Amino acid sequence: LEAEFIAMFSTPQAAAAGGGVTNTALKTKFGDDRLPQLATVINALTTKGRLTMSRHAATNELVYSLISEDQASKFEGLDTSARLVYQIIEKSGNMGIWTKDIRTQSNIQQLALNKIFKSLESRRLIKPTKSVTAKAKKLYMLYDLQPAKELTGGPWYTELEFDHEF
Repeated sequence: LEAEFIAMFSTPQAAAAGGGVTNTALKTKFGDDRLPQLATVINALTTKGRLTMSRHAATNELVYSLISEDQASKFEGLDTSARLVYQIIEKSGNMGIWTKDIRTQSNIQQLALNKIFKSLESRRLIKPTKSVTAKAKKLYMLYDLQPAKELTGGPWYTELEFDHEF
């Protein structure tokens, strides 16, 4: 049953749903009689960090997304609040997100948030950056992303300072 469920993520329907499988597709594939058995498979994969759930923006339907083994190993041992913070930072892309915006979106206290930031930074999942427009504020983005030109100032700035000679 688990192999059959995982195989659904490589179908064209899953690609059309943004790489995920909708709840309706599960009901169609497995029927009402096998759907309760599927709940244990979904719980097991979620516990391992191999499966995420979200809502489709247009239809507001539940969508399951499978995460690769190596990606799941990065998040092993992280609690739900740390995963939430990571997802918020991930959504911001290469523009990054301010610490205050993360706090308001996650409703996590600043002290706990600082611990989460340290944990994610030590695992090299996120990195702090600064913007040329607001040097005092700290931005966070995914570790492997390059900051956008709007943040770094492009060729006109060197280490957040305007390059007069250029």
